[in-house]
Formats: sequence, structure tokens, C-alpha cells
Amino acid sequence: MAKVKPLIGPMSGKVGGNVFGHNRGGLYVRQHSVPVNKNSDRQQTVREALAHASARWQALTDLQRSEWLAYAEANPIMDTLGLSIKLTGQQMFVSCNARLASMQSAPITTAPTVMLTTTLGTTAIALTAPGTCVVSWDGGTLPAGQKLELLLSPPGTAGRDPNARTGRHAASSAAAQSSPCTMASVIGFQTGQTVNAWVRVVDQYGQATVLDKIRSVAG
Repeated sequence: MAKVKPLIGPMSGKVGGNVFGHNRGGLYVRQHSVPVNKNSDRQQTVREALAHASARWQALTDLQRSEWLAYAEANPIMDTLGLSIKLTGQQMFVSCNARLASMQSAPITTAPTVMLTTTLGTTAIALTAPGTCVVSWDGGTLPAGQKLELLLSPPGTAGRDPNARTGRHAASSAAAQSSPCTMASVIGFQTGQTVNAWVRVVDQYGQATVLDKIRSVAG
């Protein structure tokens, strides 16, 4: 993998046999390789959630679709290069509902009209093998309808420091939880392994706060 500075500006994606990307160290290029499709339970769940959300989009009224477009226009997201991009109304609808499905929350049809303003404050996490996670924060009890989501990187050694793109949904809390919150992770780990964790709040509309990274050693 080599770091690059393209003359034409930031690049992301596959060009020929090369893949351009971005991480904490800046832009890079690596050789393209075909990923292994494990067809895990989690992959199947995500694919089903995306398919169901796409199907529900077809049943929306023209007014509802226009409201989702307006919401998407007003709420751009950050892409993998750290650049601000605007989703289509359909993309935003599918994104919010897929996130709700992963949190085992009810789907929605109407675009959010209230923005998510909850903050966790200082957070900490304690991991106990093989999969118990205790998350603590300073922000008090979560408001009604809001849940805590935990993402974990593949566990490894202290020398590894994977970025958020490796984070996978590991657990979600019940709504309106207080600190500390104990959750059972679907991603296992062993005592002594180093795990990067990311925590965020997801509300009843599928809106999510910025990921808060915590690095922890499983005990």
C-alpha cells in the first residue's frame, strides 16, 4: 500500500487494478483484491434490511418522498474521504431504516422533523471475555426512544489500530438506558486482546450521532 497525492484531487474507489482510499494517514492506493463473501448471519441481516427498506420506498406517497429529499438535502453525510456529500431521498430513507433494523427498532415512513442533539460526553468501555461489554458515559440517561449502538473492530494485538471502517455492529441497548449499560456482543474476543470500539446514539428515526472511539483491552 502506497500513500499518494493525486494531481486531480482526492480519489476513492477502484481504477483499473488499483483501489484508492483514505485513512488517518491520508490518501493511499493498494492493489485490488476480491473480498471473501462469508455470507454470515450479519451480512444476511443487513442485506435483508436494505432490500425491505428499498421495497417500502416504493409504497411511499409523492409527498413523503419529497420530504425525504428535503431532509437529505439539509443533512449531508461524510464519505470515506471526509468530504461532504448529499444522498438522494431514497438513499436517506434506506439508510435510516436499515440502521433502525440493525437496532431492532420499528421502521419509519415519514422523514425526521426533529434533529438528534443528544451527546454522550466522556465515554469508557470495559470488555470481559468472551463478549460482555459495559459502556459508561457522562451524559446521563438517554432520552425516550434513543438507543446506544456499539461497533467493534476484529480483536487483535496492541500493535493494530484499525479505523472505523472495520467496525461492525456488535450490540445495541434498550431505549432510554442509563450509564453504565451492559450489553452482550455478537463479536467475541479473548482476554488480553485489544479491541477498537465505537459508540453512538441512534434515535427512533434512524438518526445517529458521530462515532466515539474507545480503545480497550479485554479482561
